[in-house]
Amino acid sequence: IRVANLAIELAKRFQNRSKNWKQFVTADALVYRHWTQPLVANVDPSLYLYEQFLKQGKLDDAFQSVALYIYTYYFAGLHLQPLLKDMKAMCALQWQYGSKLRVLHMLPLFQLVMNLSGQSNDILDMYNGEAMDYRNMIGWGDDKGRCGEVAQWSYSLHLYVYCEEWGKANEMYDKLINEDIGFLRSFPMWHCRIFFFALVAMHNASTSKGLKRHKWNKAIEKHMKLMRMWVLERKAINLVHKLQLLNAVQLTLKRPYPKDEILMAAFDKAILVASRAGFFQDAALAAAHAARAVEKPMTKLDYATFAQQAYNKWGALGVVRHLAENEVLHREAADQSDPHLSSKFMGALRSKDRLRESSSRIISELQR
Repeated sequence: IRVANLAIELAKRFQNRSKNWKQFVTADALVYRHWTQPLVANVDPSLYLYEQFLKQGKLDDAFQSVALYIYTYYFAGLHLQPLLKDMKAMCALQWQYGSKLRVLHMLPLFQLVMNLSGQSNDILDMYNGEAMDYRNMIGWGDDKGRCGEVAQWSYSLHLYVYCEEWGKANEMYDKLINEDIGFLRSFPMWHCRIFFFALVAMHNASTSKGLKRHKWNKAIEKHMKLMRMWVLERKAINLVHKLQLLNAVQLTLKRPYPKDEILMAAFDKAILVASRAGFFQDAALAAAHAARAVEKPMTKLDYATFAQQAYNKWGALGVVRHLAENEVLHREAADQSDPHLSSKFMGALRSKDRLRESSSRIISELQR
């Protein structure tokens, strides 16, 4: 990671040297910098790479750089609406230039963002929608094979956990558990997959008994071992709040069942760290789990209120509607919140409102 950062600094100083060298060094370095720097810090460098490659007429490298921007943006927890606009523009441009394979790679995340933001007919359907229309035009499953299907399973796992559709999440877990992600193990998508694996395993352990529960406890320990190694040994700063959330959820598996005060202290820690770092999706996820974990009715309602507000802050309006319709989040939550969480957490949300309206400049750049 130190070498990667040094390489980027050297690349900036050698303004008159090989442009190819500078751009490729920067691209390679960004793969590793997320371990010790906030994910959002890699968004603008990815756009810089796109601009430089575009000036050189290297369309494929430019498209690859924008793909890096899009994935980094999503995992950084920035507001979904500007990302959705960028992805629509990007897919249209790649289609125009005949880069159909790159379009196929982007479609699973494109459809996920459509569903999360409430801009699809069925939030749980990842195989039909505006993004998937490109597949029909390309002929997915014919000459191109089923490119992007494993990524689709992975993003479906995200969606089903956010929507608390645990049966569907478990189906994705079974499909993905033996899939090797290869060199992408260095990317945030692998870390998030393990994070969601752990949440699914914990849910299954909480609803199982005997040998099945023992099986899921072993799975939990396997996933938690990886998360702890990344945070404690490799100092992965973008995973700290995720590990805190998993630690809090794991408390709910203990017997005798912990008191509300113990659970609240654990969940509050995860919520505060996620909120202050701008990971609204994880703050919402932690609050939703806390709402199920605690026993006091008003505290449940207050956590549910915060989860609703954090999902709104992320732009996941589809998730809010789905959870409300299924009575996972109370429809009346926003009207009945007591001041405990609103004073403790909402300031953290407001102080880290990282709507990237400036990201819309990529649209005008792409359309030039």
